[in-house]
Amino acid sequence: MKTSKINTMCVIIVIVLMLCGCSDENKSKTVLLPDKLAKENGDISTDSEFVSQKIYKYNYQTMEKENSRMASAFLNEEDKNSVFVKGYDLDNLKTKYEKVDIRYGFHEPYSNYNKNLDTFEEIAVSPNGSFVFGEIKSGGERQFIIIDLYHNTEMELLRLNAEEYSNNFYHMKGIWSKDSKKLIYILESGYQSEDFNFISVFDVNKKKTVQTMKKTEIENSQFFNYKQIVVSDDGNKVLLYGMNPEIYFLIDFSKEKQIKVLSPLESETEVAYSIKNNKMYGLSTTGSLYVYDFDSGLDQWNLITSELPKGIFDYIICDGGDTIITAEECSDKSYIEHQKGVNIDYINGNDGVKTNIYSHSLVNGSSQLLYKGNGRIFELTIDQKEKRLLAEFRTKNYFYQHNIMYDVNLVMIMFN
Repeated sequence: MKTSKINTMCVIIVIVLMLCGCSDENKSKTVLLPDKLAKENGDISTDSEFVSQKIYKYNYQTMEKENSRMASAFLNEEDKNSVFVKGYDLDNLKTKYEKVDIRYGFHEPYSNYNKNLDTFEEIAVSPNGSFVFGEIKSGGERQFIIIDLYHNTEMELLRLNAEEYSNNFYHMKGIWSKDSKKLIYILESGYQSEDFNFISVFDVNKKKTVQTMKKTEIENSQFFNYKQIVVSDDGNKVLLYGMNPEIYFLIDFSKEKQIKVLSPLESETEVAYSIKNNKMYGLSTTGSLYVYDFDSGLDQWNLITSELPKGIFDYIICDGGDTIITAEECSDKSYIEHQKGVNIDYINGNDGVKTNIYSHSLVNGSSQLLYKGNGRIFELTIDQKEKRLLAEFRTKNYFYQHNIMYDVNLVMIMFN
């Protein structure tokens, strides 16, 4: 009788695993970190606001254009144990959108949209994995739409005459707000994509473009080409940072397209910018972190600390502004990047580079190691409400025409 029960249970387990979609192609690994084991391995420290309790890993493949900076993994807002993944189906040669229970590797499609995928070219996926902004090329038109992956519907943003706005000279860029409610889309012109025609804000809830700023509305814009574009978490502020001349234009769409010229941050090295709440941060490659407070009424940058490590590849300023999460490369090379579109050869196979994730207190200067990773990190996302951090590591697998197949190692860190 006992043998019969055991056999029945084994059959049930096998059926469940088959239905949930586990396969050799998509491997998931759960790593539990008891305090003793963690201390021995140096994986975590237990005297910090951010203490790693569980680390989940999931492997898959994704296909992207050669110069793409789109993430392929997104936090599920309704289920803290699952993520949304944009993978690639090698059998059918198409993108697949899946929901993954990262604890066990169970995965299933969360979108059945297939209407225009043959002619659709992705530009930007929202941080919650719900929407995809992209372009449909058809005849003499370039049509830009947002696909609602949950409801398998479309929202049209813009149509351009393909002859007048040829794809060879005009490029569309999209940046989502952190809450996925607004899309900032920019029509770039120029072979090096450093000039632009307009910047617009699309409101997903209202299903329409609510603000547009043409370059001609910016004073002396004819002399200005931007090097970086930074969007605030709420999507209301857009910073254009330009060279020749070095200048900062801040567009505040919440105040009727108010344009403000900011004093440049004087730094001898490259700086990566971010805007959170009503403050802008600048992090240099030498480890100096600066802040520009919009509420202060002062046109100045203030130094927060010059004690952060060199070689920070990506960073997140946490809510409250007291902590910074960093991805730091352990190699002879020092890179820094926060904005999409900064051209850095961030991945070149597995060249022995390791990336560790730390939390640094901006109050007392203490640092805590959260995770030791192999390879270069591609994207870092935090959800402080559910106390989880998502890190996407990528390695080039092979080239296909103008696309690259990546092997992705996805890591979810759960805190106390």
